[in-house]
Amino acid sequence: MDSLSNRFIESNINVDKCEGAWIFDKNGKAYVDYLLGNCCHILGHSHPRIIDAIKKQAEKCVNVGDHNYQVAYDFAEKVKQISRKDYIRLVNSGSEAVHLSLRLARAFTGRKKIVKFWGHYHGWFSEELSKFVSELPYDKGLLNEYSAQFIPIEWNNFEQLNKVFEEYGSDIAAVICEPVLCHAGPIPPVENFLEAIRFKTIQNHSLLIFDECITGLRLCLGGAQEYYNVYADIVVYSKAFSGGLPLGICAGKKEIMELLGDGVVYQAATYDANPLSVACANEVIDTVIEEDIHVNISHNGSRLISEIDNILNHYSIPHLYQGFPSVFQFYFTEEEIIRNSREAFHYNDISFFVQLVEGLLLEGVSVMKGDIRKNYNSSWLSQWFVSNAHNKNEIDFTLSAYEKVIKKLR
Repeated sequence: MDSLSNRFIESNINVDKCEGAWIFDKNGKAYVDYLLGNCCHILGHSHPRIIDAIKKQAEKCVNVGDHNYQVAYDFAEKVKQISRKDYIRLVNSGSEAVHLSLRLARAFTGRKKIVKFWGHYHGWFSEELSKFVSELPYDKGLLNEYSAQFIPIEWNNFEQLNKVFEEYGSDIAAVICEPVLCHAGPIPPVENFLEAIRFKTIQNHSLLIFDECITGLRLCLGGAQEYYNVYADIVVYSKAFSGGLPLGICAGKKEIMELLGDGVVYQAATYDANPLSVACANEVIDTVIEEDIHVNISHNGSRLISEIDNILNHYSIPHLYQGFPSVFQFYFTEEEIIRNSREAFHYNDISFFVQLVEGLLLEGVSVMKGDIRKNYNSSWLSQWFVSNAHNKNEIDFTLSAYEKVIKKLR
């Protein structure tokens, strides 16, 4: 079966090629793309600098196995500066990087339990997937003993955060989170919530792990750590840096990461830090810095959000916007704030949302729904991603399509 065979989230686009903010199906129909390869393309699809970097690197070498090569060291130095971490380990995906971060946390603390938050996605491996949503619909093949080591609590809930440390404190190796919950909207942390997690982990001699596979580079150059001025012990990146090629990054403090260098913690794979991915990621970082793309994304993303807000107000449709110019979502609700993944479904008109996304696709705008099932406790929501390639033409096209669909739905 193909890799997108899940009938709950299929996009119905048979993609033939991509360029900038656009994807084209096998019949030549064009769509403005707000999925962006699951967030891979902050510069847009098929950026010339990335294509050129891949070609040049392929002429030198594609894979060198356990040998060292300079392009990886150059990239590592840039990530260390951006993440404010001492060492990094390059792997092939965000799932691998998260898995490594948990292994490091347990080795460093000598503890087993991991605190996580409902709705926060940390990869598809057995342990990390086990407490993703409250009624996991795809749990066949997962072992209960893995699930037992995870303690899930609600995002933005100070009471549950305090209680979990009171009850399990001496067993907690780490708290892991998406610093902005992106798999239900997004849902940013409420005021002082990240600071509270940071305080609790320091007080308890536990580690704090930020999964910035989505927010890395996207909120600003230093990701959510810089944006909120809260720094984790380990930070994980992947898609935001990759430019479309497989890449995972685990960055951490010296005393933690030295467990890898000393051989106390083991991690290895033939394709770790492969030259094509690293050369591509190097160009992503350089372009983000040199072209100051966040200014352009902020301008165009803010305009898109503002005009969608105006359309919904014009047609008297209750709604709430949450997120940032580069990653956002509209909830169809009377609520003033959505605080967690449960509220994202139970205070939201999901039926209207689904009809809107399906209507936009017919009008040439690609927005992913997420995995929405009859049981909302088994579901998650996707979001809109804006790239540096979404400029006036793309925003105008999107707004025109959006209003057409809203007219039909009302």
